[in-house]
Amino acid sequence: MFEFTVGEGVTWRIEPMGDHASRISARVWATFPAGLLGWAVEWIFVHLLNGIERDREHARVELRHLKRIIETPLS
Repeated sequence: MFEFTVGEGVTWRIEPMGDHASRISARVWATFPAGLLGWAVEWIFVHLLNGIERDREHARVELRHLKRIIETPLS
């Protein structure tokens, strides 16, 4: 059995876009272990599991959720 740690996270950014607008963006990242095992795990994540596109879609879901929350008027 192999054991390894993959560091992962999201960097959020809020940028002003004028007097009444802002842009929210998310950058998803991961760090894989050094060496052959890390290279193999990263290759599997990218090429077999389609991990980059899956992470991007998950970030888009979170951004759409935040947009709904921000743009929904308080009652």
